[in-house]
Amino acid sequence: MSPLLWIQNFFSNIQKRGRGNLILPLQEQIKSWRNANRKMGWNITPDEFDMPDVLPKLTEEDRSKGFIGTALFYGFGDDGAGHADPVLSGRLAWEYACKRRKGKTWQCEYVDFNKPEDIRLRPGASVRPKGFFLGYPPCNFVGEHSS
Repeated sequence: MSPLLWIQNFFSNIQKRGRGNLILPLQEQIKSWRNANRKMGWNITPDEFDMPDVLPKLTEEDRSKGFIGTALFYGFGDDGAGHADPVLSGRLAWEYACKRRKGKTWQCEYVDFNKPEDIRLRPGASVRPKGFFLGYPPCNFVGEHSS
């Protein structure tokens, strides 16, 4: 097989499996969360992974605001008001990224998860529920810019 044909087939297969998309299909997101849960010992219970098979579709209004799809998030801990603790959630996700990337991750000098009082959340940010929830990451969440 010629190298050009091999490359064409390779990228064609990636798109067929949904890997060409910026956001994985829901079942692959769940599989990734299960792997992370097992590796990190987060104790997310098996019944928490039971959810619908289909992600909600974005509306044209959502797209006009720069959202690119629906992602599965997990809210860890308790903020004292019955919602997830966003700093703890961020810290646990960051620790997983660092473990998975084996020290190849850069961290801003101003983010110290051991000093949560120094972390200011975005004013007006909605509270996050405990457990799994769906959210819409904007284009710039993955390093793209909306046109």
